[in-house]
Amino acid sequence: MKKVTFACAFLFILAMSASILESSYIGRIYIRADGNPQTRSGTNVASSRFLHIFNAELQRGNLVLDKIQDDPLAKMEHHRYKQFYQRLEVFGGQVIKHYKGGVLDSINGEYYQINGLDTKPGISRAEAIECLKNDLAVDDLVERTEEAKLIVYPVKDGDYYLAYQIVLEKEPGYSMTGIVDAKTKRVLLKYSNIQTENYTIGQGIGLHGDLYKFPTTLVNGTYYLADEKKVRPVNQRTLVNNSTPTDSDNYWDFDGAIVNAHAYLGLVYDYYFLSFGRNGIDDNNLDIIANVHQGDGYDGASWNRVTEQMYFLDPGPLGWRTAAALDVIGHEYTHGVTQFTSELIYSFESGALSEAFSDIMGTAIEFYCQPPDSSFNMADWVMGEDVYQVYGDYLRSLSDPNSKQQSPYGPDPCHLSQRISVPESDDNGGVHYNCTIYSHAYYLLAAGGTNKVSEISVEGIGIEKATKIFYRAWVYYLTSTSVFLDAKDAIVNSAGDLYGQTSTECAQTLNAMYAIGW
Repeated sequence: MKKVTFACAFLFILAMSASILESSYIGRIYIRADGNPQTRSGTNVASSRFLHIFNAELQRGNLVLDKIQDDPLAKMEHHRYKQFYQRLEVFGGQVIKHYKGGVLDSINGEYYQINGLDTKPGISRAEAIECLKNDLAVDDLVERTEEAKLIVYPVKDGDYYLAYQIVLEKEPGYSMTGIVDAKTKRVLLKYSNIQTENYTIGQGIGLHGDLYKFPTTLVNGTYYLADEKKVRPVNQRTLVNNSTPTDSDNYWDFDGAIVNAHAYLGLVYDYYFLSFGRNGIDDNNLDIIANVHQGDGYDGASWNRVTEQMYFLDPGPLGWRTAAALDVIGHEYTHGVTQFTSELIYSFESGALSEAFSDIMGTAIEFYCQPPDSSFNMADWVMGEDVYQVYGDYLRSLSDPNSKQQSPYGPDPCHLSQRISVPESDDNGGVHYNCTIYSHAYYLLAAGGTNKVSEISVEGIGIEKATKIFYRAWVYYLTSTSVFLDAKDAIVNSAGDLYGQTSTECAQTLNAMYAIGW
């Protein structure tokens, strides 16, 4: 397998003797403004050579522009290209070109050289689906037909496979993507996806007794918990058992969970728009749909990438009330943002990065909307404290990850040396166990502090600047198969884009990366 992974801080033409076509593996490359290359193991490619190959692949139709992301904070544009081979999408194959002032500034992504792959499947789609069902061992799974397709799947051992990408789901809250070898029926990868008229303003009492105002819709004398593009330019609906709750007097005092979910999702939409100019989950005002009281007997919340909806599940044995927490609402909404930007798959390090980003944005939203303090409905550096009925517990800590143990392997990690190695069958490879490494780096950069393991101190630059840096890294630089090292590169590049390579902000961003073990 020949793989190109690019993370260029600045793109300058630098002659290097090795050719892409001759190398067996090409790793990351950095070319700085001073012209001095900073290489890592496996790097032996000139940027000019890659541009030549990129343009040739573009002409052949093997690289197809997927989306253009406007980046007003840094006055940049980011062009995302998906890779194809004989009209089949290459899983994880994506190249991002970053433009500043209309001039190409850098390139990063994952590019695979593929030659001679037989694209005729040896099994039918139905056989592949049955194979995945047997592997998942869950009753009554239904295929999402429009999601099934043949793809090219590259793997780390240096080979490529023709494969079926299949989505199987079971409501509520269960949706899995599987990659099945189209020749042998072997499951190569599997991961979870659980990522009208006359508006009025209603009032309601949340789960912790607070009063909220929110938009509702009046139809024939009945109020519905929905905003049909009246208050905000997006459809927002809160559902219970797939139906929109109603009320006769627009004072919603009978179910605090639906009040919290509906009010908080409006606040989350406002935060993303006011802070980043983002128009909803997909930046094109995708409907915001929350399903409350789903999954009887289960504690948790989720984003489903297939239905493109959020689920707040209760009641369960732990007594969690997931809709009660603004940071949890922001967390699940952010999984949707990830689906429409970097598309991080929900498995191992890429999944942990998805979880980290959701914790980061959920916390930032809490500080934006609520005053800082240690009690219910206040902003702090822990996740999910409001899901409990008695204050004092929490799901994860950004400031001190080691203070919480949620797995049989030990406390949540704050440093790369504490990374928890688990199989895919446990938490999709540890996506919740390992996410605290990068959320802790965010805390250090925002608030300042010292990492317990490295004992490296970081001078905080403030939550607003830190959030802009991390947001841009996740949205504009990461790809679906990015790993922890890619995130480090993306965060540093983002800080340089916003504040300059020699700025205090960039220096402290680097320091935060050193603090967590780089």
